[in-house]
Amino acid sequence: MTAVPTLSPTSVRPTVRRRARLAGRVDSHVVADVVATIEEAAADAGDVVVDMRDVRFLDLHALRAIADCSARIAARGDHLVLGAVSTAAAVILDLVGTAGLVELPATGLAVAA
Repeated sequence: MTAVPTLSPTSVRPTVRRRARLAGRVDSHVVADVVATIEEAAADAGDVVVDMRDVRFLDLHALRAIADCSARIAARGDHLVLGAVSTAAAVILDLVGTAGLVELPATGLAVAA
């Protein structure tokens, strides 16, 4: 049985920056939940930070969904930024290269231990 990731958007600064948290296995089985969580966080204007510190697995379907959300957010002039990223997610992001897909913190990946 695949565990459903914890997905809970939380306001950081109202209408300026919103946060979406992804955790567990983030794969093709939960893509709809991932998109819904990011879109809920992105409902108001402002940047969206996706906290991935608790992601144990990330597949390409989920990464594509995150990139698609990033494109929709960018189209309105805001940004989707990957916040703290787990080692497991960082490996996938590094392997596929994220240039043009998502925005990373200015200092690069903030890899969570």
